[in-house]
Amino acid sequence: VTFKGHSADIHNKESDRYTSMEYDSSDNICIFYNVNKIALYYSQSQKYIVLPSYFLSSLKISTVLGITTDRYSNVYLLDNNKLIIYNLKTNKVRYIICNFALADAYIKAYSNTLIIAGKFGLASGHINGPLSISQFKVAVNYKKYNKINRLVISDYGMVYMNTDKGIISLNA
Repeated sequence: VTFKGHSADIHNKESDRYTSMEYDSSDNICIFYNVNKIALYYSQSQKYIVLPSYFLSSLKISTVLGITTDRYSNVYLLDNNKLIIYNLKTNKVRYIICNFALADAYIKAYSNTLIIAGKFGLASGHINGPLSISQFKVAVNYKKYNKINRLVISDYGMVYMNTDKGIISLNA
């Protein structure tokens, strides 16, 4: 694997496969994950660490639906019924109970905004710093889509959702 000029041999010796990944450019870490497992690859030191299941249990994570990161070293983990913020620098955790359904949702950090999109609609919160986020503003699902297949945010802040009702675009 070669990324941003760094190359390494990454051999997954485990039977589980990771279905998604997120790159944290602030900390130069690649995060691989599936619904019940997370692995971290530190590019500079070329360390590959699989987080044990008891680590996820200790954070009260039952299912990893999505992960994104921001410039404050926050790692946002989307669970079925909550949002977990873990800060890599402070090694602290914050739990946020959302007033919208998180099952089958997607999560992305863009600039200083955290965006969560799901069957409920689109929620955005301002990222204020380590472990700090504002209340979410929610735009309801006015198109009545049932599923989001993909969420993409452009460099200009446009949110594109590929849904079962077609492509929907909104400003972040």
